[in-house]
Amino acid sequence: MEFFLEKFEDVEQILDRFMTRSWYAAQRNNLTLYRYPYSYAVEAAERADSASSKLAQSLHSIPGFMPLGR
Repeated sequence: MEFFLEKFEDVEQILDRFMTRSWYAAQRNNLTLYRYPYSYAVEAAERADSASSKLAQSLHSIPGFMPLGR
């Protein structure tokens, strides 16, 4: 999920409101929310980047997918 802010200094307050409202909505619908540590999200993003990089390298070896020169 993405959202954009006009003022970065509001990020903590907005994130807190979002998480609180999400928690109450989950409770009303008998759902459980799990919050993973930030380091877990960073590691997952790095793994995804690694997989994307490997795919890009594989595709570049196929003539029809080679990057165009300038």
